[in-house]
Amino acid sequence: MKQGKNVVVRTEKEKRDVLFVKLAPLPVLCVLVGTLFMVGCIAPGPERPAGMVSVAELLANPVYDTEVIVYGQVDLLGELLCPCFELSSGRKTVQVWYDQMVEDDDSKRPAVSVEGIENGDWVLVRGELKSAGVHRAANDFWASSIDPIEDLEKYGISPAPSIIEVTEAESREIAHAFVANSPTYQYDGFDLRFIRSEPLRCPSCWLFVFEFTSRHAGYGNRTGQVLAQVITPHTALVVVNQGLVTYATLDEQWDMLKQAPIADIPGREELEAREIARSYVLNLDAYRNYEGRDLKVTEVVQARGPGCWQVELDFFLISEKDPSRIDRATVTVWLENWEIMDVVYAQGGLEPLTYEEARAIAENST
Repeated sequence: MKQGKNVVVRTEKEKRDVLFVKLAPLPVLCVLVGTLFMVGCIAPGPERPAGMVSVAELLANPVYDTEVIVYGQVDLLGELLCPCFELSSGRKTVQVWYDQMVEDDDSKRPAVSVEGIENGDWVLVRGELKSAGVHRAANDFWASSIDPIEDLEKYGISPAPSIIEVTEAESREIAHAFVANSPTYQYDGFDLRFIRSEPLRCPSCWLFVFEFTSRHAGYGNRTGQVLAQVITPHTALVVVNQGLVTYATLDEQWDMLKQAPIADIPGREELEAREIARSYVLNLDAYRNYEGRDLKVTEVVQARGPGCWQVELDFFLISEKDPSRIDRATVTVWLENWEIMDVVYAQGGLEPLTYEEARAIAENST
C-alpha cells in the first residue's frame, strides 16, 4: 500500500496492511493514502491534481482570487435566474458562474461552455473563489473551465450517499428487542426498563439506555457455570444507526455484540465520530447494492480542533465486475466540526470465496 510522508503507521495498521495484501491480490481500484495532520484538522486526501479540492475544503480554508480546481456534483443548472449552477461535494455547496463574470472595473471574463453538462454530473471546475464585489456575492466561484469527471475512482471521489430515514420510535423498538433477546437477559434477566435516549450527530442515529436486573452475577449465557445467586442490576447502552445496532455494552464491561469482555471503551466524542462514519458507509450504493456486510471500524485518530477525526472502516461486498468474486473495501472518512469533509474509497478483489471463507482469512491473518 502506498504511503505518503504524513502517514502515521501503528502496529495494528501494519497488521491490516499485511491483511490487505492477502485479501486483495488483484490491484485495488484506488490507492488510499494520508492521515490527519496533527497540527490542524484538514487531512490530506488521495493523490489528486495539484490544487484540486472539494467544495467543503475550499470553503473551510477560502483563498480568494487564486486559481484552484474544485470538484463536485452539478445541481440547478438551467433552473436559476443566472448563468450559474450549484456545485456540491463534502456536503457543502458553492455557486459556480460560467458567464456574466464582471470585475469591479467592469472588465468581463469570457464565458465557459456548459454544453453536455447535466444536473447530477460530477465535474472539475477550474476557476477562482471571489470575495464580495460590485457585481458578485461573497463566495461566488467564477469558472475558467468545466470538465466532466468520467471516472470518480481515479480521483478517489466517493459520492455522498442518500440517507435511510429511521424514526426514533422505530430505533427504540429495535434497541429494546436487541436487549430483550440478548443472552444475558434471556438467561435470567427481568424487569427491562427504558431509561432515556440521546440523539447522535449522524442522521437516524440514537443512543438508548436501558436497565434490567439479573438473578445471578455475570454476563452472557452462563449455562453450566457456578454462579453467585445475587440480584445484579445492569445498564445497557445501545446505539442504533440507520436501523442497525452498531454498538452495545452492559455496565461498560461487556460487549453485547461480540459477547465478550470489553478491552477499551471509546469516549463519547469518539463514539460520535465512529457512528457518523459508519452511517456514511451504510448508505453507500456499493454497500447497499452489493450485499455489504461485516462492516468494522479499524482505526480512529483524533486531530486538533473541534470535531476533527479520521475514521477508517472496512467491509466485504460482492464484486460489481464479477459477482463470483468477493471484494474487500476500505473507506476513510475525515471529519471537521463533526461534518464529513472528505472520503476515500478503496476496493480490491478476492478469489471466488464465500463470506465465511473471506472472514476466516481476515481472522487468521491478524
